[in-house]
Amino acid sequence: MEIQLLNRAFVVCFVMLPRMAFVKGHDFNVKTASTTTEKSALVGSLENIVTEVQSMKARIDKILIETSTTNFIEKTRHNVLAEKGYRFTSGIGYHRLYTTKLTWHDALHFCRKEKAHLAVIDSSAEGQALGEIIKELIPSETDGQSIAYIGIHDYCRTGSWITIFFNIVDEHTEYIRWQEGSPNYIFGQEQCAAIDTNGYISTLECLSKRAFFCEMQL
Repeated sequence: MEIQLLNRAFVVCFVMLPRMAFVKGHDFNVKTASTTTEKSALVGSLENIVTEVQSMKARIDKILIETSTTNFIEKTRHNVLAEKGYRFTSGIGYHRLYTTKLTWHDALHFCRKEKAHLAVIDSSAEGQALGEIIKELIPSETDGQSIAYIGIHDYCRTGSWITIFFNIVDEHTEYIRWQEGSPNYIFGQEQCAAIDTNGYISTLECLSKRAFFCEMQL
């Protein structure tokens, strides 16, 4: 759209305007016009060209302002989230790993207060990205579980795993890599999910206190 407008402006400015200047410099050739009708037509044509140029300029200025404003807003949002500790992964989103340990429900509410949500894995690339963040920020736990809560649970029905947005995830979900032995359905005790350093998902009791990921959408 912007390119089309600029091309039209180019034609008017560099093709039509020189003609306008020529016409104006020769007093619209009024002296040689044989009739008043020809003079009026020439003046009307000139006025139409000037009006079109002004209209194009206004539209181009509006587009440039809108584009500049959008870029400014995006840069500002990115800077604000970066200052809060969120990491940007291109094509995926913003994530922050909180190493303060909370229960799954407390982590869920904490993220909501930040106007974010517990991280939801939508691709294998996202799982790997979160695993790398855990490797960097969480030292190896004594129980061998350097993990962090994410937004997957089976609270609605034991054995039916869903995201906090009610999307179904199970053993057949391609981008979800379950840890060996997970999901665990024993007595319905392990109803919340966490991700480890390798991007594998395991289940554990929701009252266990763990680190957790908050996510901001793109």
